[in-house]
Amino acid sequence: MLDVRQLVYRQLVVLVALLAVAGAALSSLAAPFFFVVVSALVGASLGLLCRNWKLGLILGSILLLFWSYANLRQVKPHVESRSVVVRGVVEEPTIESANCSQIVVGSSTGRYLIRFSGEFNLHVGDTIEAKVLLDKPRTGQPWDFDRSTYLRKYGAQQSGWLANDLRVVKSEQSWSDQLKELVDKSRKNLVETHRKCLGDTEGALLTSMVIGDRAVNLPNELSRQFRDVGLSHVLAASGFNLTIVTGCTLFLVRLAVKSTWVGNIACFVTMLSFVIMAGPSPSVLRSALMLCVLLLYRSCCRQPSMPIALSLAIVTAMVIDPLCIADVGFQLSYIATTAIICGVEPLRRALFQTRNYFGLAEAVSVIVIAQMGVLPLQLYYFWCLGMFFLPANLLVAPLVHVVTLCGFASSLLVLVNQSAGWFDGIVWLMDKIIWYPLTAILICVKYMASFEQAKFVLGAPSIWCLIFYYFVFGLFLCALKIGRWRLHSVFVVILAISMLAWHPAPSGVVIALFKNSVAVLEDHNARVFGDSELPSLKRFLLYHGCRISHEDKTESIFVPQAKTTIARIDEHNVGEEKFVGDAESLIVCLKGARFSYLVDGLLSNEQFGKCLERCKTVWLVLDRGISKKAELAMARKLPSCVKIAKRVGESLVFEAFNGSIQIRN
Repeated sequence: MLDVRQLVYRQLVVLVALLAVAGAALSSLAAPFFFVVVSALVGASLGLLCRNWKLGLILGSILLLFWSYANLRQVKPHVESRSVVVRGVVEEPTIESANCSQIVVGSSTGRYLIRFSGEFNLHVGDTIEAKVLLDKPRTGQPWDFDRSTYLRKYGAQQSGWLANDLRVVKSEQSWSDQLKELVDKSRKNLVETHRKCLGDTEGALLTSMVIGDRAVNLPNELSRQFRDVGLSHVLAASGFNLTIVTGCTLFLVRLAVKSTWVGNIACFVTMLSFVIMAGPSPSVLRSALMLCVLLLYRSCCRQPSMPIALSLAIVTAMVIDPLCIADVGFQLSYIATTAIICGVEPLRRALFQTRNYFGLAEAVSVIVIAQMGVLPLQLYYFWCLGMFFLPANLLVAPLVHVVTLCGFASSLLVLVNQSAGWFDGIVWLMDKIIWYPLTAILICVKYMASFEQAKFVLGAPSIWCLIFYYFVFGLFLCALKIGRWRLHSVFVVILAISMLAWHPAPSGVVIALFKNSVAVLEDHNARVFGDSELPSLKRFLLYHGCRISHEDKTESIFVPQAKTTIARIDEHNVGEEKFVGDAESLIVCLKGARFSYLVDGLLSNEQFGKCLERCKTVWLVLDRGISKKAELAMARKLPSCVKIAKRVGESLVFEAFNGSIQIRN
């Protein structure tokens, strides 16, 4: 009993952080109140184990407090009407993209992300009034575009298109609005200068490595390559960037004065400046909050505690915004940091004993334990795993350190040069020097990503597999720390990973109709007919653990049940489409016209009639819903073996007369 009491008292801050995360997570998941009560009782029982009813009451109420707080902070978007009149203040600079521009408007009913085409001279702080056509609320499927995550990136609750011209009601900027405009201008100048000296790709990559990927729009292909080889953390501003900023600041200040307080204040100022410049991404906020706690420890002449610093950082983040628990970057950042703090040193001792091999032992331990920490989240959100994460990090890490250090110096000169214009030649020379290691990083990433084995497609694991894995991973960290049952814990971790990698194949044949393509899936084997570059199609195949294989629409494909042929027809070729005569199964995709018109056109096609006599199964895939009357008419006109697929909401449901197959698109 004494050991339990000491554990609770020593790690009280850590327990508070865990309960705060649990409360916010239960609110974000919209969990039933029963789970909330059970979780609160678990927290209270930890306090009662110490024979302290006050501590039990506090620990039990913390979870309920954060659950209630997160529910209060949630803003319900408007769903009563498709169009609303938004009157509010422009809170962020105009976001420009290839197809449109976007602004974030804050009003009394929430924040709106408004898209528009054309040019409007808008500034942060302007009060505007406009009619907005809101996007239709939809639940969507896991492989669909996640609009809620995209909106959360900008802190908005609803999005839509501008229905008419904007009207600026009042144009008045406060000092904070002017600061936002100045920061946005500095970011754009930084990106343009690096792109001018290095080129578009290299310049954007250098800016992303210095102040994070939120400050610059990286090419999608480049981001995918870094993610496939396990180097996506290189593109995001994190603790390494803040360590460089504060370390250089502390070194320069100590050359002038020896006061600890002066050095800490200078570090805090530079850290705050970096956070403003890089943007409040989850990894930046986590690093900044931890650094504030460590600076406070240092000012009080006390030995810093990394677990307590991380716990205080996460509690502070929950207080500022309890809904940030649903952010993917937030989850990845905190879990990776927790794994590194708790497991690097025990893993290094277990693998390499006292030998370090010139820092290689510590580097390998950090990479492995961080990857083990974020592995289930990577599979849950991205449905694939980069297999070259260890060699990629070992090869690129030294180059990343050099590029980031030199990039900070070059970027600082760019910001100073923004008004003076004295250091153009020095900036150009430094960027040309940085070009060599930066190009080496790009070559390594592109070469590794070119291998087919670089990305292992597994599909989406279940939430229960994630819970089981993190339970086992916690036991693994405990076994490493106490130095016992290490081998047993390794086998259990392997079992948990195998559960993450395994999921049952969909029953029967799955047929998905997309904008310009058709995907046929059976037992994790997929064939794609048409445009295979559609993002929705790629997400669909990744979610089901399949790779893309190209087939021409006139060729036959072999699935375990039968020889199948795809035919895509619309109102223009309904009577002219040629059907393969030796197919055992036929998939006919009907697009862009009335259902009855297409069916009558098909029945007038002689080749289709002959094909019906030979085919065992025929699927008719529609891009729009049909009425029950039309479905019954179809049943009378065609043989009973024909299966009709009609669109219901955002899903395709195969309604068969001899059985049924359900598929989602």
